[in-house]
Amino acid sequence: MRLDRVNHTPFSHRVGRYHFQMAQARLNTPVEPVFTYSLQPFYARQQEWVTELSHSLSRLYRFSAELDEAAREFDPARKNSAVNKRMAMSSHPEAATANALPETVSATYELSVYKLATGQTNRSPWGHRDASNPVQAGHQEFTLSIGEQEKILTLYSAPSDTYGSVLRRMAAAINQSQMGVTARMETNHEQQSLVVQTTLTGAKQAFTLRDRVGNSIRALGLQQAETPAGDAEFSLNHLRQHSQTNQFTIENGQVRVSLHQVSREPIRIEIARDTDHLLQQSKTLVHRYNRLLAFLNEHQDVLATQKLDTFQRVARAAEGRLRPFGIELLSNGELSLNESAWREAVDMDYVGFTDAMKGLTRQFREETLQLQKAPLGSYSRSHEETQSDNPYISQSWSSLHYLYTAKTGLILDLLW
Repeated sequence: MRLDRVNHTPFSHRVGRYHFQMAQARLNTPVEPVFTYSLQPFYARQQEWVTELSHSLSRLYRFSAELDEAAREFDPARKNSAVNKRMAMSSHPEAATANALPETVSATYELSVYKLATGQTNRSPWGHRDASNPVQAGHQEFTLSIGEQEKILTLYSAPSDTYGSVLRRMAAAINQSQMGVTARMETNHEQQSLVVQTTLTGAKQAFTLRDRVGNSIRALGLQQAETPAGDAEFSLNHLRQHSQTNQFTIENGQVRVSLHQVSREPIRIEIARDTDHLLQQSKTLVHRYNRLLAFLNEHQDVLATQKLDTFQRVARAAEGRLRPFGIELLSNGELSLNESAWREAVDMDYVGFTDAMKGLTRQFREETLQLQKAPLGSYSRSHEETQSDNPYISQSWSSLHYLYTAKTGLILDLLW
């Protein structure tokens, strides 16, 4: 404290109030009156209060932000919100599944899968890895062709090569082509085989391997396709279609269907609103509102909660529109959700529910943004108390703020 602050409180005022009491005291031994005080307990309590207030303000910010996050799930303007989420259900998920983008129109499709799309696979015969090399010694050239693309590849076959080593040379040459074809070695104990296959599926991915110089392709048996490349064949709503892959889209890309296996029975694909996800988000909103309300009630002695009761007023104003959907305001101010009533009402009037929630969540969001824009210190009770000339106005421990003690002149130290 500055020295000029001490001059405002004369020494006689500090200790004079004890003269009469000490004169009346009947003590057997001489005792001098206590006229010095230490601010250390005050500073410790002040630090404790600051820590408590900071923790309370941080939780206030977090709880309000999480309530805002839950409220945004009911904003139809947000494409990925819960009210826009759609689910795609398949009657035979082992044969075909689907995914729907948000805001997809509800619909039902009948799908039949006749054939899956495949990529081409060529395989060399199994042989002992240390067997003699079937490829003639010397420089080898062969071509890899896919559609209108063709590339000449080379390898060198040494007289000392074994069956396994020449397979590895062939695999390295094919993998360096970057033609959408890969080669890999398969091993079964001491037997080895070379598998050459396309990275994509569809009839257009068919490839051919031909010898140009030497006999490497014929000697390794790679000229014949073990599995030919082919398109997927299916019918959608009784209209036969083809696809180069085992995935296709409908409704201008809004729904993606994945084929897994051939199905003899028709598959029913249904696109609908994801009410289960919407119910979970409704429960989350109710829970986070009740948590914020309980937090404010528990911290009335620390926070200026009268500035934060707008959330309760918003809930009371929306109660009339939310009650038909199983969401009610209890006598203690909390919200409750009846799941069965919610499902029945939402199934009957989905649009009415989204409209009611849109108004409630918009006001929650506005209040949250207003709270976040204001200095968090303004929600502390001490913020109001420091603006008062009456140092005894506070009913909380924060009244130990130094401003009050300085005004009363009760806490002073002779060392000043």
